Amino acid sequence: MDKVFNINRFWKLVKKETALYHKQYLFIICGLLAYFIIAVLVYSLYNDRVLLQFMPVIYVVMIVCVSPFLDKNLNESNISFYLSTPASSFERFLAMWCKNVIVFPLIIFIISCLLDAITSVVLNEDYVTLNFVDSFSTIHFLFAVQSIFMFGYVYFKKKAFVKTLIAITVMFILVISISQIMVTQFYPEILELKNNMHMMPNYNGQGIGLFFSRGFFEATGLSIPLAYDISRGIIQLVFPIGVWVLSYFKLRETEI
Repeated sequence: MDKVFNINRFWKLVKKETALYHKQYLFIICGLLAYFIIAVLVYSLYNDRVLLQFMPVIYVVMIVCVSPFLDKNLNESNISFYLSTPASSFERFLAMWCKNVIVFPLIIFIISCLLDAITSVVLNEDYVTLNFVDSFSTIHFLFAVQSIFMFGYVYFKKKAFVKTLIAITVMFILVISISQIMVTQFYPEILELKNNMHMMPNYNGQGIGLFFSRGFFEATGLSIPLAYDISRGIIQLVFPIGVWVLSYFKLRETEI
């Protein structure tokens, strides 16, 4: 057990990585504060909320995309330095996981709370930008997408961010295309319902955003199939938990 995880060894690894990358965290915090100051000034001078309303998007991008790529990629030029600290594969992955899933999102959340409080005082009005974490499904979606970026960080040796972004885009297009083909071929009545959703009493104006979701079934009055719940459960396990497991094994393979 000691070979897999040792608290003292793990703590030394965390301290080393914190000392190595703390400037990047400070840079991000300062960048958020600078953007916030500019957004408040724009609102105060021109009564324009656009920059303030864009802040939740920035928080999401920070958590999902930026966090996994704060470290240097594990390429041939720095892998020896990465392996110089005595630690097991599990400890290295756990340190990376804690940073991406717990520490960095918590920092962003605390900053968002502080900026919301400052906004309320400075602008003398309640302006809450915490809607990016308004439900468990939202949090799950953030970590599901982030897990893919984390795997891309571990898997790709060069230009990991760009390659991961391309891979996600291609995967998204394939999933949408295959789903559309399957629905067209086997469930044409669902497409007809989708086209007539605006005429239904439960329609709330979200259109395609509801398509083949729980909201779609509720708007059309269809019963939710058991296969839908099973598929949804499997996807929720694979993303992010399954991808985290893949990232661990890929990291271990890289060290070998």
